[in-house]
Amino acid sequence: MPLNAETPDGEETAGQRKDHFEAMRSRVPRYLFRAFDGSSGGGSSCSVINATEIIPRGFMNGRQVTGFYKKQEKELHAMVQAHFSADEDVLTGFSSWAASLHTVLCYAYTCSLEYEDVHVAVLDRERLDGEVRIWWVPDLLDPGEYHGEHEYLAHGCIRGPGYTAVPFEDLMVGELGTAIFPELTEWKDGDLNFGDDLRDKMFQEVLVGYYNYQTERIRRIGKLFGGLALPVMLALLTLRPRYLAEVYVPVNDAPMAREDFVDWLITSLDIQALDYDPEEELWCRPGVVYTREEGNWKAYPDVEQWIKLLRMIGERLSQRSAEEKMGGGVDGEEESGSDDREMQDLNDEDSGEEMLSDEELGDEDLGEDQLNDESDEED
Repeated sequence: MPLNAETPDGEETAGQRKDHFEAMRSRVPRYLFRAFDGSSGGGSSCSVINATEIIPRGFMNGRQVTGFYKKQEKELHAMVQAHFSADEDVLTGFSSWAASLHTVLCYAYTCSLEYEDVHVAVLDRERLDGEVRIWWVPDLLDPGEYHGEHEYLAHGCIRGPGYTAVPFEDLMVGELGTAIFPELTEWKDGDLNFGDDLRDKMFQEVLVGYYNYQTERIRRIGKLFGGLALPVMLALLTLRPRYLAEVYVPVNDAPMAREDFVDWLITSLDIQALDYDPEEELWCRPGVVYTREEGNWKAYPDVEQWIKLLRMIGERLSQRSAEEKMGGGVDGEEESGSDDREMQDLNDEDSGEEMLSDEELGDEDLGEDQLNDESDEED
């Protein structure tokens, strides 16, 4: 239930309030994104927002914000409402984030038409310094008060190895607007803003496969984010509807078995071993994070895709680790190297081809029923 401004004082203990809030946080993705410019947070006179840290107004000048769970629900409700008032006099302790990189990139591009210092940021809530609490807006405010299904609020200072930001211009130089997301600069149907209409249009189109030229550029952009490259790369890869959980996945216009596809992706994006298992994290399970349309709320199929892709990669990395422990040795290494060479040969032969049509895919034994069998099971 959202925060209630009418809750009587003393009705809920601090311990009960903490349990209530902690339960809500289970719907928050581990990785979140945002865009900012020189005017964000009220400007430099009100807050600090740069590539290394975010200090909301409420924490400026060494101000300490304590006893969060000791506050009454109506006081917490007022804090959240105040954040959205955009009043520079309001000492908000929050910063705004999104699970959809599609949304953030559209907003960043809109901002770049007016400002020159636009950045795109990413956080990993498990690697931030200090105590930062993050919630999904509809868990805090009634939808009638604020239409915020796309937004998450982080309470605290954002800094440490779990945070970084990169100039939006560097992403564009890296061919974001040409090889990866050309629709960003081609949208002609009114105000792009958060890209809701563009996302809806893109995800009504047919599923597409994977290509070396795109993954190579995505990997280069990912490197700009250092240790937070993985969530950025997966979100860039799933800005449009992709084949994911099918038995066969089109890669460079050729059908590739799902397991081989995930191996190809891990190699192409230079994904290293994870220090956690996505399948064991509650937020990463199907249906936990909001992605499916509810009422008049927008759907976020791009978010659903990158979370699903992360699960697939985590599962495959775990399998490979187990196989290495059980098999290992020279034979295993030789076999792995052979597979890699064959896969590279396939990629080299097909990298310049045009995408196959649906009819041609069908000729390659990639019928729709076959492609969707496993997808239905996963969802």
